[in-house]
Amino acid sequence: MYLSIDLNEMKKYDGFSDLEVNATESAKGDICHYDIKNVKDKKAEKFFIDYCKKSPSNLYICCDAKSEQLSIEEILDYNCKEIEEH
Repeated sequence: MYLSIDLNEMKKYDGFSDLEVNATESAKGDICHYDIKNVKDKKAEKFFIDYCKKSPSNLYICCDAKSEQLSIEEILDYNCKEIEEH
Protein backbone atom coordinates (compact mmCIF):
# COMPACT_ATOMS: atom_id res chain seq x y z
CA MET A 1 0.00 0.00 0.00
CA TYR A 2 1.16 3.49 -0.63
CA LEU A 3 0.02 7.07 -0.32
CA SER A 4 -0.03 9.30 -3.38
CA ILE A 5 1.45 12.63 -2.29
CA ASP A 6 1.60 15.97 -4.06
CA LEU A 7 5.33 16.78 -3.87
CA ASN A 8 4.71 20.52 -4.21
CA GLU A 9 2.45 20.33 -1.16
CA MET A 10 5.05 18.30 0.73
CA LYS A 11 7.89 20.73 -0.05
CA LYS A 12 5.90 23.57 1.54
CA TYR A 13 5.61 21.68 4.83
CA ASP A 14 7.81 22.55 7.81
CA GLY A 15 11.00 20.47 7.90
CA PHE A 16 10.91 19.41 4.24
CA SER A 17 13.17 22.06 2.70
CA ASP A 18 15.98 19.53 2.05
CA LEU A 19 13.57 16.87 0.79
CA GLU A 20 15.06 14.28 -1.57
CA VAL A 21 12.86 11.75 -3.42
CA ASN A 22 14.32 8.71 -5.19
CA ALA A 23 12.55 5.98 -7.17
CA THR A 24 13.26 2.49 -5.83
CA GLU A 25 12.81 -0.64 -7.93
CA SER A 26 11.01 -3.53 -6.22
CA ALA A 27 12.16 -7.16 -6.31
CA LYS A 28 9.71 -7.69 -9.20
CA GLY A 29 11.08 -4.73 -11.14
CA ASP A 30 8.19 -2.35 -10.41
CA ILE A 31 9.11 1.29 -10.04
CA CYS A 32 6.15 2.51 -8.03
CA HIS A 33 7.93 3.12 -4.74
CA TYR A 34 9.82 6.25 -3.80
CA ASP A 35 12.12 6.77 -0.84
CA ILE A 36 11.87 10.10 0.92
CA LYS A 37 15.13 11.29 2.45
CA ASN A 38 16.40 14.23 4.52
CA VAL A 39 13.23 14.52 6.63
CA LYS A 40 13.21 13.91 10.37
CA ASP A 41 10.87 11.12 11.53
CA LYS A 42 8.72 13.40 13.72
CA LYS A 43 8.24 15.88 10.85
CA ALA A 44 7.35 13.05 8.45
CA GLU A 45 4.87 11.58 10.94
CA LYS A 46 3.15 14.95 11.44
CA PHE A 47 2.95 15.54 7.67
CA PHE A 48 1.53 12.04 7.12
CA ILE A 49 -1.19 12.53 9.76
CA ASP A 50 -2.13 16.01 8.49
CA TYR A 51 -2.08 14.95 4.81
CA CYS A 52 -4.18 11.83 5.43
CA LYS A 53 -6.79 13.87 7.26
CA LYS A 54 -6.95 16.28 4.33
CA SER A 55 -6.71 13.67 1.52
CA PRO A 56 -7.72 10.22 2.85
CA SER A 57 -8.63 8.97 -0.61
CA ASN A 58 -5.01 9.08 -1.83
CA LEU A 59 -4.29 5.57 -0.53
CA TYR A 60 -3.50 2.94 -3.16
CA ILE A 61 -2.52 -0.70 -3.33
CA CYS A 62 0.06 -1.95 -5.82
CA CYS A 63 -0.09 -5.57 -6.98
CA ASP A 64 1.74 -7.01 -9.98
CA ALA A 65 2.68 -3.52 -11.20
CA LYS A 66 -0.96 -2.38 -11.19
CA SER A 67 -2.21 0.36 -8.89
CA GLU A 68 -5.72 0.49 -7.53
CA GLN A 69 -7.11 3.32 -5.46
CA LEU A 70 -8.74 2.23 -2.22
CA SER A 71 -12.14 3.64 -1.33
CA ILE A 72 -12.84 5.23 2.04
CA GLU A 73 -15.04 2.21 2.82
CA GLU A 74 -12.17 -0.21 2.09
CA ILE A 75 -9.79 1.78 4.28
CA LEU A 76 -12.27 1.93 7.17
CA ASP A 77 -13.16 -1.75 6.78
CA TYR A 78 -9.46 -2.68 6.90
CA ASN A 79 -8.86 -0.50 9.96
CA CYS A 80 -11.86 -2.00 11.78
CA LYS A 81 -10.60 -5.55 11.10
CA GLU A 82 -7.14 -4.61 12.41
CA ILE A 83 -8.68 -3.20 15.61
CA GLU A 84 -10.85 -6.30 16.14
CA GLU A 85 -7.80 -8.59 15.82
CA HIS A 86 -5.96 -6.82 18.68
